[in-house]
Amino acid sequence: MRFRALLFQIHWRLRELTERINLLFSKDIILVYTMGKVGSTSIYYSLKRKFKGRVLFTHRMIEKNIEAYNKAFIKNNIKPHRSKVGELVLKKMASKNIKIISLVREPIGRNISDFFQDLPVYLKNHRMIDGMEPSDIHSQFLQNYPHKIPLRWFDEEFKETTGIDVFNTPFNKEEKYIVLKEGNVEALVLRVDLDDEKKEKIIGEFLEIDHFHLERRNTASSKPYSQAYNSFKEYCKFNDDYVTNMLKSKYCTHFYSELEISELTTQYENKN
Repeated sequence: MRFRALLFQIHWRLRELTERINLLFSKDIILVYTMGKVGSTSIYYSLKRKFKGRVLFTHRMIEKNIEAYNKAFIKNNIKPHRSKVGELVLKKMASKNIKIISLVREPIGRNISDFFQDLPVYLKNHRMIDGMEPSDIHSQFLQNYPHKIPLRWFDEEFKETTGIDVFNTPFNKEEKYIVLKEGNVEALVLRVDLDDEKKEKIIGEFLEIDHFHLERRNTASSKPYSQAYNSFKEYCKFNDDYVTNMLKSKYCTHFYSELEISELTTQYENKN
């Protein structure tokens, strides 16, 4: 386990070093800039194969947002996330031509996925998760996880760095994507639930490339917690207040239709 963690740290450091060098010497940048657990890792690594040194990846650029997110990690004596690349991109944005890809996912499913991604931060006795009752995991998820992350990300992070307010332009809920532009920044915002073939086509057109192929990475099914994750999703039932706060939010109603929100409400409020 420690060896895997060491390999991950080495991989992360090398990736960050490479991206810092690319940022200094590339005039045109492709930036995967999105909240976590929305399928961004798959897109990032797929684009890296195509564009080599021009692709960067970050979830946050603003220092206060990075520090706020990392408080729970520090409190639990876990090495926090640090985005030097994001902070460097923010300093260099005015001098670069930047194409951004950002993804959207319905907020409850995204939060569950992120909770399991960082179990040591949010779940006591996380090493014994396979033997825990779903109700206990569910309770700690509700108590410990910062649920408003997806609801605030576009306002408190994306708009502040790019100057683009995604909520000012109606989102095409049938096509499930939109392209927005502000100065030297052009952003493709698309929903994660688009099928891969359509994602490939949309991203290919946005970046003006042929034969873009998406490779799956960092999926929950490949993680050690996959069994507990699936059991949790089958079990978890949420009360009306929680579901309403998440699914009737400005974020969710902007990107999802009334019918889709109704279906999601049924999904999360009614479990066997």
